[in-house]
This record gives sequence, C-alpha cells and structure tokens, in this order.
Amino acid sequence: MCLKARQPESKARMASAAVRALAKVRTPRVTLEQLTGEVADRRRAGAYLHGVLPPLLARMAVSLEDGAPASLAGLPAFDELIAWYGASAAKIAEVRPPPEWATWRRKPSATFLEREAKFGDALDEVREAGRAVRAKVFGALDDGGWLHRAPAASDEVDAFLSDFYARRLTLRLLLGQHRACRLATAGESAYLWGTFGGLDADGDGVLEPEELLRARSLYDAQAAELRAHPKPSVCGLVDREMSPFDVSVQAIADVQEEILRSPRNPEGKLPRFRLFGRGEGATIPFLPRHLYKILRDVLRNAARAAFVKSAATGEPLGEVTVVIADADDNSDVVVKVSDTAGGIPRSKLNRIFSFSAASRTYRDVATDLADQSLCQALGPASLQGGAPDVLSPASDEGHALPLAKVYATLFGGDLKLLSMEGHGTDCYVYISRIEDNVLPT
Repeated sequence: MCLKARQPESKARMASAAVRALAKVRTPRVTLEQLTGEVADRRRAGAYLHGVLPPLLARMAVSLEDGAPASLAGLPAFDELIAWYGASAAKIAEVRPPPEWATWRRKPSATFLEREAKFGDALDEVREAGRAVRAKVFGALDDGGWLHRAPAASDEVDAFLSDFYARRLTLRLLLGQHRACRLATAGESAYLWGTFGGLDADGDGVLEPEELLRARSLYDAQAAELRAHPKPSVCGLVDREMSPFDVSVQAIADVQEEILRSPRNPEGKLPRFRLFGRGEGATIPFLPRHLYKILRDVLRNAARAAFVKSAATGEPLGEVTVVIADADDNSDVVVKVSDTAGGIPRSKLNRIFSFSAASRTYRDVATDLADQSLCQALGPASLQGGAPDVLSPASDEGHALPLAKVYATLFGGDLKLLSMEGHGTDCYVYISRIEDNVLPT
C-alpha cells in the first residue's frame, strides 16, 4: 500500500528503527496449506510463527504510522495502537520457539515443552494486551470528530482500512489457528455437518422452505451432542473437507432463528428461504466460520430488505434463494443469494462496500472485526453472545458487507453485487479452490 500520511514533520516516530528494520524482513508464505501444516504441527508451529508474526506485527505498526490518512493520523488511540504493534513484534521476536526435532517420536522432551509453553504464553500476552488498546481505538472511531479534522477522500480511507483489516485478519488467523490446535478438544473442533443430505429427503438437490425449517440452529444445538460427533477432517479453524452446502444450511438456519427471536417480529413471520445445490457431494478445504460469516451477513441483509418492502407495500414477505455451484473441477465455489425486495439504485451500489459511507458507524465495523467468535471453530460456543435483533433499524446499515468482502477476498475469492432496481438484488460469493493463495502480510 502506498498511501502517504500527512503528518506534522515535527512529530516523533512511534515505530522505532528496530521495528522498522523488522518490518522489512521477508516472511514465510501464509496459505491454507500452512495453516493446516506448519501452524497445526506442534513440532514446527513455533519456528514458523516466529518467522511470520514479528515482521507482520512490525509492518502493521509502520503502515499505521506512515500510511494512515490525515484524518486518522495523530489520534492518541492510534499512537497507542502503533506502540502496541511495535512492542508485540519485539516481544515475540525475543522468545525463541522450540526447535524442529525430527527425532521426536513418541512424546516431547521436558525442554521442548518448557520452550513451547513460554512461546505460547508470549502469544497469549500479546493477544490480551491488545484488547484494551483496541477498545480505545474503537471509541475514537465512534466519536466521529476525526472525520472533520483533516477530511480525506472516502476512497483513500476505504483503501487504507481494507488493507489494514486484511492484514489484521491474517494475524488473527495465525494466532487463532495456533491456539485452536494447541488447546483443541473434540467439542471445539465440531460443527453441524452432514445436514444438507439429511434434509434433502428426495435427493433432488433442492431444499424447500419446509425442509429448511427443520435445520438445526446453533443457537439451540447442544455442545455435548457435537462433542459426541466430531468431524475428522477439521483441523483447528480449518475443515479440509468443508461442504459449502452444510455451511449454507447452517447460515440459513441461524438467520431464521434470529428473525424468529426478534422482538420486532411478534407474529413469527419468515421469508421463504430456498436452497438449490449443484455438486452437493463436493468439498473444499476452507474455514467454515469465515464462509458462514459471509453468508450470514448477506442473508441478514436480504431478510431485512424483505421485511422493509413488506411493511412498505403490505405484500407478503418475499423469497430468499440460495444457489450453490460446486464441483471438483470448478476453480471456484460460487454461492448466489437472491432476493426480490426491490433492489438497490445503481447510483448507490458503489457505496455498498465503502467503510466510510455516512450511513454506518466505524464502531460497528471495528466491533465486527474484533468479534472473537471469528477466531473460534464454527459451533455453539461461537454464538455465546446470543441472537442479535436483526430486524432493528440500527441493524439495517449494511456495515457488515465491506468486511464480508474482505473475508471473501482473503484466499483469492470475491464478493459482488448485481441489482435490478424495482425487483431485487443478487449477491455472488466466490470461494477459490486454490489452496496456495497467499494471505496478505
């Protein structure tokens, strides 16, 4: 990213020379293969993370200081965030991880366990120390006054935040995957799987609204039941054999439950959800929690639009259709979510994925990004916060779509919107099958 901050010349640099030197260190690749290989392997994880994390943290500090738009640069909370990234980079760089011992056969030695524990503790300390700093940053963003200090073009702010959030998600994935593999239990690695085939009684590849109403919601699922049926292909946050169909069913089931629990829906109305599948036996290595988040956010927007149109016209709630195209020879898995809620004017489409759109608050975006459940395996524990009021007017800001696009593009995918004003909107989610797509570092 080549955005140049317009900061006062006299301001002292927060990122030290050592941090800036560390930021220039070449880092190992970060791909899905690495997440289920080096990061998941107890013997190799320390060495791999030690090579990736310090330069990545240092680059975050430097990019915040040198690349932030003038409206953000100089905020005291951002200075603290820069200092935290720099200190975290130095802390992890100082802790030597366990060496790679190819001779380790049955159990690790005491020395290995001791050094591994110290490295793990350093990672946990970095994670905990960042919470208080992030809270201050979110508060500063929510204040809104910074927008008027030194106004910047919205595309400049959007480009900066998209890059920052993508790098931050890479960092969170590395820490989350390492922690999930280090502390893994069967319950933490489970989610509701095999659901599409169980609901598709006639085997026609179509789940009608009545069939989808029988889908289990994670809000009601019992963790004990999931522990009894762990999925063997799950490795931490990654499922080597993730079924896009099962994750789509789960997202629909949970959005239906959220709508039914909304206090603004006393009559218990639901849009008619319908799921069409092609290649329902195909699987893909991916993060179920990420695809689930993308689809859930898109489905929430479609459902809210259906309620808004019904309230305005008096017509029954429209239908939300999900179509999945997946096969072993496809380069992408494509999920299309369609509604008939009136569409979006073409003049507004270019603002849908903007972080700086006036219709949403930065705190919403930052809070969404800080959602710790996104670093957990998909399961009941990831929904401990309870069902949100998805029909609240405050929820109709669309702030989740910019982040959904960031999540979709992390591994070479994409998220696109096509709208027919007066009819409805189609949202296309592309998930790449290429396992060696490199994450931004």
